[in-house]
Amino acid sequence: MFGSGCSPGPGTLPDGIWFGAIAARSSEAAEFDLMCFGPGPEGPGHVSNNSNALRTVPVTETAMVFVFEGSGGDNWVREPYGQWLTHPADPAFCGESCWVWLYVNAGSITEMVELFFA
Repeated sequence: MFGSGCSPGPGTLPDGIWFGAIAARSSEAAEFDLMCFGPGPEGPGHVSNNSNALRTVPVTETAMVFVFEGSGGDNWVREPYGQWLTHPADPAFCGESCWVWLYVNAGSITEMVELFFA
């Protein structure tokens, strides 16, 4: 298993690095569906989701998002969360449900990395 785990229990998401999907987003918070990402029968990168429960996670004013733009595997851009909110939904990559690594510190999102499969 990669990140802080798959089942921290119900309620507030504890500090750590979490994998899952952003189901909805606003300037104040993100609705996060916690998932498991790790080795599985299909090999590394196995994703499982035993619950579709959403957790509302506040976002800090200084939160940053690492976004993949372009091709070639090394075109990452770091941008403020507020700027990331203005991107039009891209159903081919990060549309209605965006898979991310979420960095939670002091109970709020401080960083996010969009998941990219080459």
